[in-house]
Amino acid sequence: MAESFTITIQLVNMNRKSILAAALSLCLVTAAIAQENRISYSLSSNNGHSSVSITDDNLNFKLSYTGDISFTDDEKNFKSFPSDGFLRYQKNGTILIVTLDAAGKIAYEINGGDKKTVLNDNEKDVVASAIRLMIEYGIGAKERVARIYQGGGTKAVMEEVRNMKTDYVRGQYLQFLLATNNLSPADMTEIAEDAQTLISSDYEKGRLLQAFSSKYLGNEGTARAFLGAVKSIHSDYEKAMAVKTILHQQLTDQEFTAVIEITTTISSDYEKGGVLSGVIDANTISESRFAEVIHAAAAIAGDYEKGQVLKKVFATGVTIPEAAFGETLDAVGTISGDYEKAGVLKKMAGSTIKSEADWISLIRATAKINGDYEKGETLRFIAEKMPGSETEKEAYNKAARTIAGDFEYGKTIRALK
Repeated sequence: MAESFTITIQLVNMNRKSILAAALSLCLVTAAIAQENRISYSLSSNNGHSSVSITDDNLNFKLSYTGDISFTDDEKNFKSFPSDGFLRYQKNGTILIVTLDAAGKIAYEINGGDKKTVLNDNEKDVVASAIRLMIEYGIGAKERVARIYQGGGTKAVMEEVRNMKTDYVRGQYLQFLLATNNLSPADMTEIAEDAQTLISSDYEKGRLLQAFSSKYLGNEGTARAFLGAVKSIHSDYEKAMAVKTILHQQLTDQEFTAVIEITTTISSDYEKGGVLSGVIDANTISESRFAEVIHAAAAIAGDYEKGQVLKKVFATGVTIPEAAFGETLDAVGTISGDYEKAGVLKKMAGSTIKSEADWISLIRATAKINGDYEKGETLRFIAEKMPGSETEKEAYNKAARTIAGDFEYGKTIRALK
């Protein structure tokens, strides 16, 4: 069934606290949109007054409230209510209004009846039902999750996560657990798995995964579940931000491969290049890993981003594996800009090249640079680095003859020792 929804935001004379509240509410709204069919939402916030309206085929729920509210431990009544507070709840024709009376006691008006501080059993059921729904949509979540944790620990919070209606609220509960910094590897693995299966919003999933610390990601099972959750993110930006969380540590070969695979699913050249640069910075690039990085870099379309990644690889001092030399040159060959291509080829020339055949391949690749200046400069750099066998010199002279300008050609020929 197709989704339809509306979001209305009104920000008038808002202070910083109100703006933050509106932003958080908007996260709740947008997270919920992806999980329900044919839902209509309306959200507004003005000077601390928040209003949320939610409608779908099975539910008509509206809530307006001001200030901070909290519920009793049995979650059937209000524990505290602000002195200037006001709450109006409506669901399927039932209307509940909550305020404080002149004596400072919490007072209730149900379906247009008199204001009262003492309720009968039926009225108590109305209040309890309203509070249950508010809780499911995250009202009073901060105090509630702390209370659940105190009473039942990590498992109790995790069980309650499954009862929440939106990604935003689920994320709040799981974020609370991460902040305790006192979780077992099994707990962390379960949270990572929940992030993948219970949270559909890219923003909320990414926000949660970024809160994982290296303390937990050092566990192989947790890291595997974490990377599985990252891979399920669709947004390039959120996926890149999340995967960078695990780059603050040395990766196992299995994790390294998983990160590279995630990188190949990122469409944005900027984000893909940023992740690959982070991978290179944080890890030792072995011979097998070199080939993986080059393969991923070759998939970058943008000259600048591809060039930056390839130059960063060579800056590590890595020796180009013989089996990967041809693929590396092929990757460089897909760079259309002479400046970026020349920069990478010079980095290759400055690395450890073991065979005469590889030097000749590098020279031939340089000959394909269009601009005389970049081609000559790169060949002259190669002349300083290559061993200088007769076969290499022959290839060099042949490449130099492709330079059209006499000045650049003369300088390049004279550079050969």
